[in-house]
Amino acid sequence: MDFLCLIDDLLVFCQLVKELGAPVEYIVLPTFAYEHKIFVGPFSRKFPRAQVWVAPRQWSWPLNLPLEFFGIFRAKTLKDEDSSTPWADEIEHKILSSPEVGNVNYASTTLTMFS
Repeated sequence: MDFLCLIDDLLVFCQLVKELGAPVEYIVLPTFAYEHKIFVGPFSRKFPRAQVWVAPRQWSWPLNLPLEFFGIFRAKTLKDEDSSTPWADEIEHKILSSPEVGNVNYASTTLTMFS
């Protein structure tokens, strides 16, 4: 994965949002994976009024660090098929999880959104 390409894509996205004049209301971390996690903190600083939502069962390896270590603050944890989310009337979601491995909480979790 080329992170520089992702950064270019994110900069283009930010420019489009600015041109549209539309506010960013929600930032959603759909998985535990580091390559997704590293962009949430900067996005939440760029769009400070946006609510941050994360998939459950967040973890990191080799050290299980808290979300705040990645610059993710004030995050709300999503629940499976939660109808109380601000977008529930427009978008449904389902949380997909694998079984836990051993006696540690290292499981794969992914949020899928659909309408």
